[in-house]
Amino acid sequence: MDSLKTRYGSIPFSELKIFDIPGYPKIPLSNYFDKLVNPQIDKKATNIRIELKNGNQIRISTLQLQSLNPSTLKTLQILSSPHIITYPKYLTPKLAYLVGYLYGDGGFKDIRKTYLCSGKYEYKMVVSDEFELQIKDRIQVLFSEIFNLNAPLRRERLLKGENLVYLNPTCKLVYIFLSRVFDFPEGAKTTLHIPRLIKSGPIQIQQWFLRGLMDSDGDVRATEAWTGKSTSSPRIKLKLADRVFLLEAQSLFRTAFEINFTGPYTDDYGGWYIQIGKGGVLKAHSCSLFYHPVKAWRLNRLKKILEMGREGLP
Repeated sequence: MDSLKTRYGSIPFSELKIFDIPGYPKIPLSNYFDKLVNPQIDKKATNIRIELKNGNQIRISTLQLQSLNPSTLKTLQILSSPHIITYPKYLTPKLAYLVGYLYGDGGFKDIRKTYLCSGKYEYKMVVSDEFELQIKDRIQVLFSEIFNLNAPLRRERLLKGENLVYLNPTCKLVYIFLSRVFDFPEGAKTTLHIPRLIKSGPIQIQQWFLRGLMDSDGDVRATEAWTGKSTSSPRIKLKLADRVFLLEAQSLFRTAFEINFTGPYTDDYGGWYIQIGKGGVLKAHSCSLFYHPVKAWRLNRLKKILEMGREGLP
C-alpha cells in the first residue's frame, strides 16, 4: 500500500512527514514534587524505588515524594509496577506539545470513582487519534522520550468498526505528574483551563502547547478530496466541548501566534468551535500550526490551492 486511505480520498505515504519538535527552549521546572502528593489519597504508603543521579538507590513511600527535588533523581519505580520512569527536569517544546495534545484527545480516569467501585485507585489514561501514524510515530515516541514509558499501541476499536487508534499509557507516576503539575482534570474534562506552567512560560512553549491542541482537536479542510472543479470555503477550526477553555485558547492564539480566530460558535451537537478563513489559513501555514502528518499535509495543499486558484493544481 503506497497511500493512506481517508474518509475523503487518499494521500501518498511519501508525502506524509513526521517533523522534528525542537529540544529548546528548556525551561527549568522548579521543585514540583510537593504537588505530586495528595495526603488524603496517598495516605496508604506505596513503596517507590528511587535511583539518584549519583547511582545510589533508596526506597520511600508516596507521601515522602514531596520531600524530594527532581534535579537529584535519575529514575523512579513503584515496586509493584514494571515501569522505570524518568521525570522531566525541564519544560520543553516536546513536553508542551504532549500536554496540549492530551488536553485535546487525552483522558484521565477518575481515580476517586474507581476507588468507590473497586477499593483501588486506578491511574488509567488513554490518548487516541484517527491516524495510526500520529499515534505510533509521534505520541508513543514522546511518552518514551519524556518518561521512558512504553505505551503499547491499541487497535481493538478498529476491529469494532471505529476509526480510532489509541494508547493506554497507564502508569501512576506519569498520571500524577501530568494531572497535578499540568492541572489536568481527573475524570470528565468539564473544567479545563490553560495550564499555569504554559501560561507563565515563554511564547515558544505556549506555541507548542497550541500545536499539540490543534493536532488533536483542530481541523483543516480534507484537501485530498479536491478535484480542481470545486472546493468548500477554506477554513481551519478548533472544536471543543468546553466554551471557557475554548475562549482561553482563542486568546492564547492571538498573543502567541497573532492568529485571530472568530467565534465561538455552537454546532448542532452542542459543541463549540472557533475558526479562521483564508487569511488566517495562510498565516497558520507560515507558523506551521499543524505538526500532525495528515493535517499538515492538508494545510500545505490548501495553501497551494489558495495560491494557484482552482485551476492548475495536479
